[in-house]
Amino acid sequence: MSPAKLIWNYLWIAPHLLQTAILWVMVRRGLHRQFPLFFIYTAYVICEFLILFPMYYMVNLVPGWLYGYTRLSLVAGGAVLGFGVVYELFLYVGRSYKELRSSARPVVHFAILCLFAAAIVLAQHTHMSPTDNPGMFTVRLIDRSVAFLQCGLMLGLLTLSWILNMRWQ
Repeated sequence: MSPAKLIWNYLWIAPHLLQTAILWVMVRRGLHRQFPLFFIYTAYVICEFLILFPMYYMVNLVPGWLYGYTRLSLVAGGAVLGFGVVYELFLYVGRSYKELRSSARPVVHFAILCLFAAAIVLAQHTHMSPTDNPGMFTVRLIDRSVAFLQCGLMLGLLTLSWILNMRWQ
């Protein structure tokens, strides 16, 4: 196996092994009751890997269009759950600060609009190479835009909690 293929497989498998460990720790400590969306998201990502990884290597048995549509639908489900996890963290951090709920809502909405606009600009400036499959390019573009939004929201939450000296337990 070539070093590039070995690194490719490692980068695809290792995060899912870590997420399996996270799932196991959550069950052992009872955190799946406190963070149900994160638990569901983690289980979903592991199942997504268990579906897509074999499909990727069964090139002769699985047509490319089936892999593309499967990946697109799984990415869409993961995006919805990912936004749910961010929302769950916002609720968890803000549960002790009831005064902030009414004043933070417009700020969060404004941040989402700004991040959405930035994601659209980023998507518009991404060009497809001549060798790209249009369907897979679209899936990657959507996946990257959603990840950009989720990272921006998490950075906003961390920055807000740092500025306001909010305590995370």
